[in-house]
Amino acid sequence: MKQVLKGGIVVGGSGSFKADVLIDGEKVTAVGTGEEIGHLADKDTRVVDVEGCLLFPGFIDAHTHFDLHVAGTVTADDFATGTKAAVRGGTTTIVDFGTQYTGESLADGLRNWHEKADGRCSCDYGFHMSISDWNPSVSGELDDMMEEGITSFKLYMTYDTQVDDKTIFEILRRLKEVGGITGVHCENSGMIAALQAEAKAAGRMGVESHPATRPAAAEAEAIDRLLRLAEVADIPVIVVHLTCREGCDVIMEARRRGQKVYAETCPSICLWMTACTGLRAWRGQNMCARLL
Repeated sequence: MKQVLKGGIVVGGSGSFKADVLIDGEKVTAVGTGEEIGHLADKDTRVVDVEGCLLFPGFIDAHTHFDLHVAGTVTADDFATGTKAAVRGGTTTIVDFGTQYTGESLADGLRNWHEKADGRCSCDYGFHMSISDWNPSVSGELDDMMEEGITSFKLYMTYDTQVDDKTIFEILRRLKEVGGITGVHCENSGMIAALQAEAKAAGRMGVESHPATRPAAAEAEAIDRLLRLAEVADIPVIVVHLTCREGCDVIMEARRRGQKVYAETCPSICLWMTACTGLRAWRGQNMCARLL
């Protein structure tokens, strides 16, 4: 069914302007003046008066973790609650990180994530695939993943799903062969583990120890290591949830060398750091890493 959103202010990447919007099914088919859109509408077209409202395209959130079991905990939202919240905020598509746990194939991980999501989502959804157990069989599955439409992957340099440098390099080489790309969670897990052990030994168990055990250098070093691996493998990579200037400087230096490097950050990182730093009496149960 066609419908016209009439009299709103359309907001796009190059600015905002007053216009009518014609939607046919789930697709925006035309944006124009009332007269222009009127010629495209038919007698059954539904007209919605949105005078004074801002009209945005549906947002795409390409970094969600719904119903993810990792590091001894589970993320707060599942696909039902998470996608309801997404739609409420204007996000109409999410791309979640399906995860292959130790002993599983990539097909197992993808099937598990479909079972979590299918029939429970309030918006469109797709998947990346996190790789945590690399072996020749999994390497061969990458062709199948690409055929299934899973073209982007995730690697961790920390947590219980982390992979070592040799594995990262092998995966980058293989992804270049199949035409995929990976995002990487960059932190020096050894440095963090040592700082955590020191904090525990000193009795510093408050929330303020969370950022203290994850200094900017832990992220910047891991980013540099990843980008040197990607440089030799000759493949673009994505640095996910960048949090510090030191890490950004490493990325910019790689770009000056001619590498193609993408980066993102997350509003949640800024929110949690602002809310939690220095609050020694804070007794909440939620924490976000990496912190900014």
